[in-house]
Amino acid sequence: MKYLLTIILFMSVNVFAENKYVVCWETKLDKLSECVTNEMTKGFIPHGSLKVIQNNNRFFYWQPLKK
Repeated sequence: MKYLLTIILFMSVNVFAENKYVVCWETKLDKLSECVTNEMTKGFIPHGSLKVIQNNNRFFYWQPLKK
């Protein structure tokens, strides 16, 4: 649960970052890939590595991107 709260906190920080950072997060890798590709067409680049957490037999994937 604390990982999910960390994600939400990180996403809320992005509101004040003047669109310098974006976080794509999904429960399916193909959807995450679509999000990352979409953001890369807007000029963002992946920042750091793909993160994965497991909660109640569900996987959550997220990828931070920056301009």
